[in-house]
Amino acid sequence: MHNRPYILSTALLPETLTNKIGASGIDVDMLAFIEIEQNKNAETTAAINSLAQENIYAVFTSSNAVAAVSQLINSKPDWKIFCVGKATAELANSCFDNSVIGIANDAAALAALILQHKEISEVVFFCGDMRREELPQILQQKAVKIKELPVYRTTLTPEKVTHPYDAILFFSPSAAESFFSLNNIGAETVLFAIGNTTTTALRTKTANTIIIGRQPGKEQLINEMIRYFTAINKTIQ
Repeated sequence: MHNRPYILSTALLPETLTNKIGASGIDVDMLAFIEIEQNKNAETTAAINSLAQENIYAVFTSSNAVAAVSQLINSKPDWKIFCVGKATAELANSCFDNSVIGIANDAAALAALILQHKEISEVVFFCGDMRREELPQILQQKAVKIKELPVYRTTLTPEKVTHPYDAILFFSPSAAESFFSLNNIGAETVLFAIGNTTTTALRTKTANTIIIGRQPGKEQLINEMIRYFTAINKTIQ
């Protein structure tokens, strides 16, 4: 029987965040419901390094894509970069010499931001094989060409959970798909979603309460969850 809030993270968290959760009086289990594998084949490597010689507008909606490209590229590119989320932008700036010119909280908002730059007629979207449709659809509807280059693959790794949780943290739509392929939850379980696209995926699976991170990022979502349970504890006291 748990006296402290008991939560599940559907992704593995760094020790700094698990320590922060524990120090806040919350117990956490972690299970990785997806696996990420970079596309390190010769064709992808050649395509990335060819693009590195061009002055392109690059789009990253995931830090997984930034990590994959940065490990395969042979020279620092002269790119103008758009990103979803502060964490993705920080990694892109670190890998590509502060080249980020636009950040938004979700793919639809990023597409709208790109469209504000009237000089942009084409972008290169570094993505995963399970990328969402919002960004390509919005850009193509406005006649902005989009070249997609999948640089990583996502594999669902569902597991059956055996404990009831007070809250579950979701960091991607694919993790939501993986979790609900084997699990059901009680009506009282609160779900925390890293952003709008993850929230949309969750709403197709459950009517439970969903709380969205104020900004995309693992630490930001952890902070949101801690604020939630801190407020509940104060109310009970």
